[in-house]
Amino acid sequence: MLPTYDVFDEDRYFEPAKKVEPFVFNGKKLGITICEDIWNDEDFWPERLYRRDPVRELIAQGAEMILNISASPWHDGKEKTRLEMLRRVARDEKIPLAQVNAVGANDELIFDGHSVALDARGEVIALGKGFAEDVLVVDLAKTFNNQHSTPNIQFPPREELLFSALSLGIRDYVHKCGFKSVILGLSGGIDSALIASSPPMRSARRMSGASRCRLDIRAVAV
Repeated sequence: MLPTYDVFDEDRYFEPAKKVEPFVFNGKKLGITICEDIWNDEDFWPERLYRRDPVRELIAQGAEMILNISASPWHDGKEKTRLEMLRRVARDEKIPLAQVNAVGANDELIFDGHSVALDARGEVIALGKGFAEDVLVVDLAKTFNNQHSTPNIQFPPREELLFSALSLGIRDYVHKCGFKSVILGLSGGIDSALIASSPPMRSARRMSGASRCRLDIRAVAV
């Protein structure tokens, strides 16, 4: 599936595959999907954007597990919606599912990670960290036999998630642009105070704060 809406413009750069088929690895048939391929479950979404369902096409060909390679951008509440949708797919299709989601920032987009592995009942086997790189090791033998414990899934409070997203966005923007120093305009309001208190700014070796009032006065004087 090639999303072409909101922040997506995939149809401009890619062509959809003419067919999908499982990939055999170590004697297991794996159904490999890419991001949007899994966001089209007819039982979860009241209105579907696509007629095809790559997940069901792969299962019909004998796929024993679904792997979803994803760069799913985050917004407020996205982590809960995504997990609920993935659990619904795994439970309805009765198949183990793992999604590997990107983490990091790219301009205005934030990718939150929260990679997850689910069993065929839609129960969470393992959930990756949010807004940080993480490595998950899952025993697939136990997954197929439902011989695993189910962790208690509880996301951090909304304010903490928003602050983590903000901090990740600032850090990646500064690092990827190759900035050696940062000048932060301080207006005295809550927005600049929040930025100044973020981990990237607190740990910055070369950060200068400039009072916005002084900058405005100097600009008028010139």
